[in-house]
Amino acid sequence: MPTAKRVYLSRPLSLSGCTSLLKRPPPPLSLSLASELSDVVSVVPFTARGCGAHRGDMAPRLARKYGPRRHARAPATAVRMVWELRERLQPEVAELIRQQRLSRLCEGTCFRKSAARRRQDKFWYCRLSPNHKVLHYGDVEEFSQGQIPHDSLQEKLTVADIKALITGKDCPHMKEKGALRQNKDMLDLAFSILYESDEYLNFIAPDKHEYCIWTDGLNALLGKEMTSELTKSDMDTLVTMEIKLRLLDLENIQIPEAPPPIPKEPSNYDFVYDYTQQQT
Repeated sequence: MPTAKRVYLSRPLSLSGCTSLLKRPPPPLSLSLASELSDVVSVVPFTARGCGAHRGDMAPRLARKYGPRRHARAPATAVRMVWELRERLQPEVAELIRQQRLSRLCEGTCFRKSAARRRQDKFWYCRLSPNHKVLHYGDVEEFSQGQIPHDSLQEKLTVADIKALITGKDCPHMKEKGALRQNKDMLDLAFSILYESDEYLNFIAPDKHEYCIWTDGLNALLGKEMTSELTKSDMDTLVTMEIKLRLLDLENIQIPEAPPPIPKEPSNYDFVYDYTQQQT
C-alpha cells in the first residue's frame, strides 16, 4: 500500500459549482485505499477543536462499521489521511461560514421588543452596514420579513464601540422582574450587546436559527470564535461534503469544470399538474 501523503489546498474554499476545490492533482493512491477513504469519511468523528480525536474515541463507530472484532484492524492509513484533510479544510470552511454570517447580518432581522408588562408586541429592526462597521437599528410598526433600508433606521451603533456580547440569563433584559416568568423559552433566544459605559442593546431572536446567526456574526465582528450549534453542524456538513468531492478525484471520476448544458424545452407541459384548476 502506498505511503499516505498530505493533501494541500491550492485556492480558497468556495461552494459555487459542484467540483472539488482542490485543482492540484491528488497523490497517486490505489483504488483500494481510495475505497477505504470513502468508507472512513462517515466514521471519523468531527470535533469543534479540530481533528485530534483519539482512536479510542472512535472504537464504537469503528466497531459498528467493521464489526466488534475487526475495528482494531480498521484502515489506519485512511483514518489518518481523513483526519489530516479535515484539519486543513476546517480553517477555510470556518472563514466561509463567517462570511455567510456577516452577509446575513447585512440583510437584517426583525426582533421583538422585551417588556414583561406590554400587552401588545412591538418590534424593531437591526442590520449591519455593508462595510461591517456600523449596526443600524430602529423601531418598526409591525413584524417585517423583508429588508428595511438603512436610511429608514433611526439609530446606529459603531462596531468598534461594542465591548462584549452577552447571552442567556446574564442579559439585563432577562433579569427584569417577571421577564423569565413570562416566557422561559425566551431565555434561549436572548442576547445583548454591551457598549460604552454600561449601555446595552437587547435582542430577542425570533427563533433559534436567527439566534445562532446573530451570535455567530457578532462574535465574528468581535474577532471571537463562533461556537453555536449551527456553526458546528455547518462545519461538519461542509467539511464532509468537500472531502467526499475530493475522493471522487482519487477514484478517477472526472468532474466537469462547467455545468452540463440546459436541455431544450419540451414540446408541451401536459405532464405538469395544474393546481389552479378546480377538481370536478
